Amino acid sequence: MEELIKHAAIKTSDGEIVTGKSHAHAYEKALPKKFGTSPGDQGFVTNTGRYVGREEGGKIALASGQIVKETNFLFSEDLWDIGYEGIHDYSEAEGYYINEEKKELFRGKA
Repeated sequence: MEELIKHAAIKTSDGEIVTGKSHAHAYEKALPKKFGTSPGDQGFVTNTGRYVGREEGGKIALASGQIVKETNFLFSEDLWDIGYEGIHDYSEAEGYYINEEKKELFRGKA
């Protein structure tokens, strides 16, 4: 199975992984439960359930075709924000998934 980026994620001070569309969204979800969460550990969760940092996340997203520009520091916006040519939408249940209209806009018909 090809590994894909599914959620932006943060790791709280006690090791819990909290996911969201963006890292800011994950923080909003974590702070009421985990006071003291620091912004230091940000990454992504893949479709295999693995937590990866921003650098490895960029490599996975590029290799899987989720992004087309190489990056050393993946931002969630690279996946979903049209200003960054992101072609994905997001749902809490599914994570990031391709929006065909965005894909056609930025990459043409496959």
